[in-house]
Amino acid sequence: MLVFTFMLSLPAFIALSFYPQLPLSGNNPRFLATMSSFEPSLSTSGMRPPLASAEAPSMADSLPNIHFGFEDLRSRMAQFSVKFDAFIEKGRKQVLEERNQFRVNLAELQGNAACVGENMLRLDEDANILGENRRSTNEAKRYRDSDLENPITCADASERDC
Repeated sequence: MLVFTFMLSLPAFIALSFYPQLPLSGNNPRFLATMSSFEPSLSTSGMRPPLASAEAPSMADSLPNIHFGFEDLRSRMAQFSVKFDAFIEKGRKQVLEERNQFRVNLAELQGNAACVGENMLRLDEDANILGENRRSTNEAKRYRDSDLENPITCADASERDC
């Protein structure tokens, strides 16, 4: 039995789309040019591999060998991981050292501040003592100067005990 397939070429398809009144019959030369018969030998040509069999190579075997460099990538990633871990460890040590140095400096500054505070209190006390000494000296000086300005006479001396 012959099976006919209607394969229209692009010009025939365009002609039929613009002129639908063209008959699809054996008298039309365009129709005859595009008509073909079904040949089963074409479907089982060497283009298709045979179904899975013991002798046939697998599809994976027929693919080309492609080297993606995964081993190289793994080794480079391992080297990066080592370097990155060393970098992180170095950073942690540096942060720890800086924190410890900061704490040492802070303790030293707090000790200095305490000493400065004690020194300020001592200096305030000394300033108060010096102020009192100056006042008493000034009072004594004023009293002496007032006695010099007002000499004591003999008449006053009898009233006073000289």
